[in-house]
Amino acid sequence: MTLSTGLVLYFIICTGSIIEGNKVLFLVVEGLTESLLGRVATPSLDALIAKGAIAGLKPEFPSETLPTLQAMVTGQHTEVTGILDLEVRGTSPDQVLRFDQDAEYWNYSNNLTTVWNLNNELEGHKTGSILWPGTDYPISGLANNLRWGVPYDIVVDVSKMDNNSLSEERTKRDAQDEFNDSIFPEEETDIVEVENVHVADTNSSYTEYVFNKTTDQEWIMWNSQIKATVDWLSQKVDPVNFLMFYVNQPGEIIRTFGPESDEADFAVQKVDQMIANLVEQLHTNSLFDDINIVITGCHGFTEVSTDKVFDISGLADTSIFMGHSPVINIRPSEKQSLDTYAKLQTGPLDKYDLYTKHLLPDRYHYKNNDRVSDIVLVAKEGFVFASDFWADVKKLNKEQKRPDSLNNMYGKAGYDNTLESMQSLIILHGPGVQTNPGPEHLKPMIDAVDVFPLLCHLLQIPPTPSNGSLHAVRNLLNNPPSQSIEVIKKVISYYTKEDKLPKTVSVLVVSTLLLVVIICCGACAIRRRKDIGKNHNYRYSQVKSNRRVEGRVDGSETTDDKVGLLTSAIMEEEFEEPI
Repeated sequence: MTLSTGLVLYFIICTGSIIEGNKVLFLVVEGLTESLLGRVATPSLDALIAKGAIAGLKPEFPSETLPTLQAMVTGQHTEVTGILDLEVRGTSPDQVLRFDQDAEYWNYSNNLTTVWNLNNELEGHKTGSILWPGTDYPISGLANNLRWGVPYDIVVDVSKMDNNSLSEERTKRDAQDEFNDSIFPEEETDIVEVENVHVADTNSSYTEYVFNKTTDQEWIMWNSQIKATVDWLSQKVDPVNFLMFYVNQPGEIIRTFGPESDEADFAVQKVDQMIANLVEQLHTNSLFDDINIVITGCHGFTEVSTDKVFDISGLADTSIFMGHSPVINIRPSEKQSLDTYAKLQTGPLDKYDLYTKHLLPDRYHYKNNDRVSDIVLVAKEGFVFASDFWADVKKLNKEQKRPDSLNNMYGKAGYDNTLESMQSLIILHGPGVQTNPGPEHLKPMIDAVDVFPLLCHLLQIPPTPSNGSLHAVRNLLNNPPSQSIEVIKKVISYYTKEDKLPKTVSVLVVSTLLLVVIICCGACAIRRRKDIGKNHNYRYSQVKSNRRVEGRVDGSETTDDKVGLLTSAIMEEEFEEPI
């Protein structure tokens, strides 16, 4: 084996990160959970799981879409990304930043790096996005290359666009959307419920929902997005190797009708049929076997009824509220902070948890951010604050053409991210993924921040230091990276943090000095031994034979028995005679 071959094999063994292919399709299907998969027939998702892997996903706190999406693509917790809600406070007390209007909302930290930033920096790597929040705005100075736009199936190269041109484009698009809605009202989807559809080779049956795919606007939009996906991945010149695909269903339906509703079941089946269409198109274009597919539901929902709504407007001025239920940030003036907190302590504490900023649980990874207010309220599971709930549900009912009723049930996310109802899932399939890695009861659970190093591994790009880890999903991967290399990286990352850097430098300096002293001492010891040896002059003589030439007494010995022996018997030390 040559030296070069040995080095290559050593590199492969040490890194363990050589995987087949580097194309990744990251599909977020908001609100998809294991409980829904167990209740609704989803043959397409089941097929991917059967030949791939599945794990649980713990969302970021608050357990909502934007905080969790940003955690997955950056590997950083909410307190680092600054993505707390649909809107956040700006640098001034009266400034409000919205996710769909202000670039500053996304650019909280100049040191924030996304997975598409890392991907686009490598030669031959290119990113595309479909309705992915935040990709309109450059993060860390680099936007993604391609994105899908509505309503005209537009593919836009935004790599050379600045924030002003992006803002103008959005303004024109919003105006055109309003014009189209006024002239072409959205058609209602005709849903036909078919009972007791038999599953082949089993004794089970399920309820199938059928809809008109030629007139359903959402289905038409999905077909357009799937076409763009396949075109980007298969184009011969500068193909896309990483695609982020966001689907707001079944989440949008669950928010309106609740997670236990028939409408939620239909939305899940509809999404499953969309995924079937996507997989079919990937097969048709010979892409399926070479692409790693990552599907997640982002977070779960809990069911909310109108009797769980409570009003705290008598305890605090709602004009200083920021955010949406179940997490409300309150920033009173310095003079009013004590009075406001004292009044909130007299409220229904069986329905919400009251925190000062610095007493928020560390496990939320939320408090160390200047967008977080001095007082934070977190509603308990199933309860909602009235300050924003009624306006939100009226909007949802209007969008879904549902009559307002006190008997309506709704779906709500954003609660404590350790609650079972908030948990989601992640499905992996492709050449970089193990098939059927283990029994169901050993299924791993990963955090949202762990998705970042997972995507980097599948894309074969070196990840930046993050809060995520591949430890939980190592058994789900083909050729996972070396654990020893991961440990070394974590140690280096830990000791090079800004707050620990001075101590690290001091330890390195002292260690270096000690090493130099030890080396010098060793060198002096070796030299001293040589000097001692020079003071003694030993002579060795070689004797042809140490036996008598005359032969033995019995006369049996001959001259052929003579041998040369090295002996130190004769050692003479020369001394010079004084003159």
